[in-house]
Amino acid sequence: MDGIAVFDPNGSLLFKTNMENGLPNNTVLGIETDEWQNIWVALDIGIGFVSGNRNKGFEIKEIPGSGAIYSTAIFENQLYLGTNQGLFVKSLDLNDSKVSIVPETQDQIWDLKIIDNELLVAHNQGSISIKDGKVKWISRETGALNFVEDPYNPDLVLQSTYNRILVYRKTENGLEFRNHIGGFTNLIRYIEFDHMGNIWASHMHRGIYKIQVNDARDTVLMEPQYYGEETFEKDHGIHVFNVEKRIIFTTGEQLYTYDDLKDTITPYDLLNDNLGKFSSSHRIVKAPNHMYWFIGKEFIGLFSIFQDEIELIREFPTSLFNDRLLVDGFENLLPMDDMAAILCLQNGIAILDASINNSSFDLINQYKPLVQSIEMSNNNRTVSLPLNTRGIKIRHTFNTLSFRFSFPFISELPVSYRYNLEGISNKWLDAGSIPEFRFERLPRGHYNLKVKAIDLWGNESKMYSLAFEILPPLTASRWAILFYTLFAITVLFMFRRWGIRQTRKKEQRQHEKRERELIRLRNEKLRDEVRFKSKDLANSTMAIIRKNEFLIDLKKLIKKHKDELGSRYPDKYFNYLNRKIDENISSRDDRQIFENNFERAHEQFFQKMKTEYPDLTSSDLQLCAYLRMNLSSKEIAPLLGISVRGVENHRYRLRKKLELEHDESLADKILGI
Repeated sequence: MDGIAVFDPNGSLLFKTNMENGLPNNTVLGIETDEWQNIWVALDIGIGFVSGNRNKGFEIKEIPGSGAIYSTAIFENQLYLGTNQGLFVKSLDLNDSKVSIVPETQDQIWDLKIIDNELLVAHNQGSISIKDGKVKWISRETGALNFVEDPYNPDLVLQSTYNRILVYRKTENGLEFRNHIGGFTNLIRYIEFDHMGNIWASHMHRGIYKIQVNDARDTVLMEPQYYGEETFEKDHGIHVFNVEKRIIFTTGEQLYTYDDLKDTITPYDLLNDNLGKFSSSHRIVKAPNHMYWFIGKEFIGLFSIFQDEIELIREFPTSLFNDRLLVDGFENLLPMDDMAAILCLQNGIAILDASINNSSFDLINQYKPLVQSIEMSNNNRTVSLPLNTRGIKIRHTFNTLSFRFSFPFISELPVSYRYNLEGISNKWLDAGSIPEFRFERLPRGHYNLKVKAIDLWGNESKMYSLAFEILPPLTASRWAILFYTLFAITVLFMFRRWGIRQTRKKEQRQHEKRERELIRLRNEKLRDEVRFKSKDLANSTMAIIRKNEFLIDLKKLIKKHKDELGSRYPDKYFNYLNRKIDENISSRDDRQIFENNFERAHEQFFQKMKTEYPDLTSSDLQLCAYLRMNLSSKEIAPLLGISVRGVENHRYRLRKKLELEHDESLADKILGI
């Protein structure tokens, strides 16, 4: 039992899969293939899956026991692996995962470089040279990092370290340490030469240095220039590389370049505009024939860059390798030719072949997500809905919905999902690799759920769409709204009528108030007139009283004169004066004037008295008028031309006619009429 082996029709072995390269068990009990040529195997411990897409442009190879791989090199027909545990070597047969450690190389390996048929190893404890199977330490400078050939001195090789820049000399016996560059000490990761012979050194953590050295490469000519936050808008994670003999700086956000004419560092717009998302790469690795690998956090891409022509050959999402992981911050690859490269991973490598443009990746756009379950729930109950439901109408009490999807295209590569719930948001949201969606306490309204799958390259599937409606509560249904509307209209109509009535009542009250005010004013006017007329009547009455009193006194005086003079006062004169006095005491004209004035002051008094007491004589009515004027008997006597006693007798007779009781006041009776 050794897994499965796949042969072509001619009997040639295509590939073999067992526990060493992926199967969980080597005991295979059954084999079947699906429509995508994936291989499903029944094992004695479960089910195994082998992708049918063997020509997808990348292949991951596990190398157990190697540790995190920082650099690789193909040297003397063997594959060397620089790892955090030391330098390992294995055969070029990638199906053979057996490795062995190179003696004396334990500890961290940072870089491997082949120069003049010599493998140079940047070791944490120094630098090592391997040639013809022999291991030789060429430097004990700790923290050895990057080897770079001096383009202006072909016999020299420079190396960055934790402390300073070292210079090696090429000899017949291999590379030998010569000196370090004096006048500069710092932790340098990458170094590059520009076309003017300046050394550009990127600090391990912060900024970039421009260093001018002499031709002998043993000392710095002037103080190194430092470029940091003022230039790059940041001072960390900045590295230097060479693209088409031009110095390029990576920041993880955009690319910069050195403009020697202006002696300044500026954004490199040509590359930034043409590379797109790859302008945020943090490492660039040169390959043959003007090819360059750009390594970023999310994508690795191979570009052809020649003069102003920039073309993306192929890209690989870094999520392809998440199971093995790249070494964060030290991602690296080894170009094998202009199209292929070995990518360093944790405990393994990946073979990238950009020449393969696998059309099977486009199959995702032929399928769409399939809904596996639709559930609606409230606080106490969950109800499943039919999967073929369309135009779902859901009661408002079941306004929490859960959806579960699957994607019918099966491969070894994962897909992620995006969704958009129209009615809540118009934005597409990432849901990750778990195709389950839950929407809690959705308000009433119309919704349309859209779901699509996306592969690691960003290719999208067809879209699944489901429209549904959360119904309003019964109290907010259409009939309820119609009822509320009619009720509101009725209430408004009644309120309007009530308002009109209230307005009319208010107007009526205001009218009545105005009428009362007019009546009050009229009454006041009448009272003023009555008071005036009463005063006028009183004045006229008093005038009559004074006149009559005067005439009576005059009559008495004439009579006294007659009695004293006797015959000396002729009778004709005496009688004539008495007659004239009698004619002017309470004359008809005075009585008529009094009645007219009294009638104006006391409207219809005489009429009321005549109506209630028809037996009253004119003299009775005249006495009643004087009593209504609240005159005393003494004041009435001259008006009637009788004595006070005569007035009292007349009052007595009047009481009888008015049928007054003994204790009733005649004056109060008259005033009450």
